[in-house]
Amino acid sequence: MGRINRRIEIALKAATEVLVTTKNHTVKARMIKTILNYEMHQQKRAETNKITRRKHTQKKELDGLYLKISELTKELGLAETSKADIATNLSTELHEKERLVTQLQSNLANAKEETETARGNAGDTQEQLKLTKRMIGELALALPEENRAECASKLFYELKSIAPELLAKLFKCLELKLEKWFSWDTQYEKDSESMVEAFAAPEKLEPGKLSLFRAKLLFMGINVNAINAVRDYRDLKISLANLRALAGPAITFTDGALGPCPYHSLPAHLMPRLTENALRVASKQLSSDPAQKMEWLHVVQSLLKPDAGIGSLLSQEIISTRSQLPSF
Repeated sequence: MGRINRRIEIALKAATEVLVTTKNHTVKARMIKTILNYEMHQQKRAETNKITRRKHTQKKELDGLYLKISELTKELGLAETSKADIATNLSTELHEKERLVTQLQSNLANAKEETETARGNAGDTQEQLKLTKRMIGELALALPEENRAECASKLFYELKSIAPELLAKLFKCLELKLEKWFSWDTQYEKDSESMVEAFAAPEKLEPGKLSLFRAKLLFMGINVNAINAVRDYRDLKISLANLRALAGPAITFTDGALGPCPYHSLPAHLMPRLTENALRVASKQLSSDPAQKMEWLHVVQSLLKPDAGIGSLLSQEIISTRSQLPSF
């Protein structure tokens, strides 16, 4: 602001020198009044942050006017005989400046109106935020305890960046520790293999951790439910019908000569492997039903990579089981 004051003092001094020989005091007074009015307008304009761009443009225009005044002052010093013409030009410039000040005053009034509107909108936003927090509290209290971790994990990635206050409110209402979720999120970051492996022994994990892993993997585009279903099918914990239901749409099936043929786009390094123990247990339990055993062998062969040395055992089981089917 100090720089503007010094410029105004220079402009007033220059204007006084220019008009010292003229008797048109009205022009002189109007010039001083206009400059002072503009200074007052500059001070008022600083009260709001809603017109920063407008302020930049106006400052450039004001600098241009100062430059024109300086040029006019130089012209007066170089051409004494053209004082009358320069005074006329200066008067025109002053009239233009009056028009500019009027426009700036109008802009300031509009800016104040926009500021008041923004304040009103901010008040409405605060009320909406309070209502949202209240609703979150009510819904959280109504949620069964066994479903709270799953709900919190699903909303963790939705709210942690865009609405941390709402996320904190949600976890408080659910009686969960948000700092734990953040520490798990940071600890595992993008370690998809460790998170998928954790589902093989869920009893070893803290409550809520698997829920976060499921949401985190889903956020990474990995359908861990489908991977878990494949593991359970390998271990004979679920049927083929259950596998279809739990793994869709990540895994689809088509009918083939040897039975259902699965197709999937799941990351191969995250899929369960066919172990010797799994093959031995399944062969024993399914030995009384060659058709079901063949179906199981065909599906796991298509979905799983066998451990070292298991591939040949799997091929032998397929050949042996196929020979037991009526169609062969």
